[in-house]
Amino acid sequence: MLLSKLVYLSIKNVLYQNDGSFVEENFLNGSFDNDIDLSMQIHNVFSPLNEAIARLSDLNRIPYRFERIKPSIYGEIELSNFVHPVKEVMGVSQGGHATAFKKLGSTLYLEWFNSDEEAVVEYSEDIKTFSYEDLEENEDMKNYGISDAMCNYIIEFVKGKLLEPIAPELANLHITTAESYFQAINPVKKATIQSVVHKKFEIGM
Repeated sequence: MLLSKLVYLSIKNVLYQNDGSFVEENFLNGSFDNDIDLSMQIHNVFSPLNEAIARLSDLNRIPYRFERIKPSIYGEIELSNFVHPVKEVMGVSQGGHATAFKKLGSTLYLEWFNSDEEAVVEYSEDIKTFSYEDLEENEDMKNYGISDAMCNYIIEFVKGKLLEPIAPELANLHITTAESYFQAINPVKKATIQSVVHKKFEIGM
């Protein structure tokens, strides 16, 4: 689902217009920016939308990303050079085996490594905070691992948040329903699983 469609449907599901004029094209060209019935929803939609995406990320419902990179001769990997911003590193592997690591700031330090071989870093993306400026580029939410089904759950969450000043009890119902949808999504499982244990210390006999 495109970002514009997600934003449009999130607003449309709060107030139902009888004249059918609130179509996506009219919304995107700003025809309703000063509409007395819709202006509050239009100007506040991105806050709960970003909150819903963050919630899905925190619940590990958004697929992880992978980056291939050679560590330095000291076993360092600089996360700031990755294609996507890193929220949390889930695992690192080299030669098909998981390796221990520590993260300090934007740098990973590998415990067991080969500086001549690419390491695979599995991580969750720190998804950007969307705003109206992003409607111009209008990305497909699938680019962030957010499926159409997830978008429908986000719409339910946003609807609840936007209804809070108008109908608190109804708003709580929608938010609770959205949370149950979020929880029902299968959590993402890490692909990087340690299968080999290296001896770090050995006690002599």
